[in-house]
Amino acid sequence: MYVDRLFVTEATRHWVTAQHLAQDHNYSLVVLAGMIATFVAFTTSHIIVRLQTAGSGRQRTAWLATSAITLGSGIWTTQFIGILALSTQPSTQLDGWLIAASVLASMLASGGAVQLLTRPKRSPNQSLLAGLVLGIGCIALQFLSIAAFAPRYAIHFEPLAVGFSLLGIPVLAIVIARSLYRAGNPGDKQVAVRIVGALVVGLALIAMHLLVVWSSYLVPSNREDAGAIVFNVDQIATTAAIMAMLINGAALIAAAMEHRVRATSDLAAQRLRLILDALPLGIAYMDTELCFRFANRSFLEFYHDRDAHIIGQSLLDVAPPDAVKHVVPFYRQALRGEHVEFTANTPLPGAGPV
Repeated sequence: MYVDRLFVTEATRHWVTAQHLAQDHNYSLVVLAGMIATFVAFTTSHIIVRLQTAGSGRQRTAWLATSAITLGSGIWTTQFIGILALSTQPSTQLDGWLIAASVLASMLASGGAVQLLTRPKRSPNQSLLAGLVLGIGCIALQFLSIAAFAPRYAIHFEPLAVGFSLLGIPVLAIVIARSLYRAGNPGDKQVAVRIVGALVVGLALIAMHLLVVWSSYLVPSNREDAGAIVFNVDQIATTAAIMAMLINGAALIAAAMEHRVRATSDLAAQRLRLILDALPLGIAYMDTELCFRFANRSFLEFYHDRDAHIIGQSLLDVAPPDAVKHVVPFYRQALRGEHVEFTANTPLPGAGPV
């Protein structure tokens, strides 16, 4: 692997000009990168909604892994195609290990950002922290991707422009995270909001690319690396674009299908809720941590809790410990799958024994 990381000085600037290093941008590839970025952002906003409405831990983990792959591959493809647009030759050599490292950096940062964006308690600060995580990943993938061109190009950086890039990329990443946070709001079902958010993300990713273009120069070199693979620029750009679109298209279809299934399930749950609320008996459901996940109207009335504040809280936090400590062992047995029958009087706050 050959890496020439000479920072551009006044002396090397004249040499760069003499070597005809004015960057010839392939704007068709830049437009392609922008289209991919917009579609990826639109897909990610749907996945974020699915994450925030996921029921089980496994379901959430699956959607989180999906978001890391879709958003990570999309961001990487956008930036990689943008860098390919700088290539002055029809074919190029790439360092496979650096390409793999840049893909990994993009996916890890994307997964971390989405994880922060979809924490249970939504807060604007989530998008700030998520943006910083995504920004660090984008910086890594940008410069790793450029370094991957070293077998056929000498790489030169302008120090001042690099400084601006290191500041500008995290800012743009925060804009991306904030747009995804807004577009992925489960309570907002307007498609226009997600489309606008996707366009903002696409423009921000293109701006990231331009920052890197401004700070770096790819200088054609006569060096050859026998271990590097030779690619046709247009072919590899097209292949990367198709792969990213297929991955995100499949994820978007999966999210839409899951949404339809959940909508049908929610309708059935609403009907069951009406039946349970009409019963004169108090019925509640607790998870393995003894947190209330469901309670019918009669049960909530025992707590004088018509607004269902106890949902999501532990039994031990809601009721006085002394009042329920004698029944908790029975609950633990039931949660272990054992058949349990017992009768107990449990005084509840604001109510008599139950």
